[in-house]
Amino acid sequence: MTDTVNIIEKIKKLLALSTSSNENEAQAAMAKAQEMLAKYKLSMKDVEDTHTSSKNVKKHATDVTFKKATWKGLLASVIADNFCCYSYFNTNKTHRIVFMGLTEDVETASAVFEYAVEYIFGKTRQLKKKYYRLGESTKGLENDYAQGFIKGLSQKYEDQKQKNQEWALVLIKPQIVVHEYKNIKFREKPINIGARLSGFTSAYEQGRIDGNKFEMISGHIGG
Repeated sequence: MTDTVNIIEKIKKLLALSTSSNENEAQAAMAKAQEMLAKYKLSMKDVEDTHTSSKNVKKHATDVTFKKATWKGLLASVIADNFCCYSYFNTNKTHRIVFMGLTEDVETASAVFEYAVEYIFGKTRQLKKKYYRLGESTKGLENDYAQGFIKGLSQKYEDQKQKNQEWALVLIKPQIVVHEYKNIKFREKPINIGARLSGFTSAYEQGRIDGNKFEMISGHIGG
């Protein structure tokens, strides 16, 4: 997607939000849309003539499952919220993570999530080797690193929204997605994905630093 089309996508989302029943939200969205139109020297005709992504709601079941590694569920939730999606679990002995949202948003969120999981696995393998050489236990290390990573990633997303106020509006989930999600019939009991740390302070802090640096670079994800 070119930069111009990406900008127009944001403006379209803002214009959609400008019809919200929440008066303050609607006014803020319209003001931001007008600001971006002026900033990038675009007209409403430019916005209306540009083809954008499908408005179909998509569900994508990832390859990521868990039983005890609940950090995966927390990571999915953080990423979903920052790509206009929902995440939830299909449960059958294990919990499989599913993303739901507009097609392009789901594809992006799923790719970021699956890579982030592999990134965390790779980093914790490196850390475990150091503990093995010292003859020390590594039980809980993966969880602590992952919790730190999620904390750092969450802060990164929050900082981005503070620096670019229009993103806080653009990242509101589309009403069609909210409606579809509310109609899902969940059979399983809610799963607690809260943080439970095991005492690996240095691993947690390294995870926080790595999560805060994790980003998309030239179409590729990295940290």
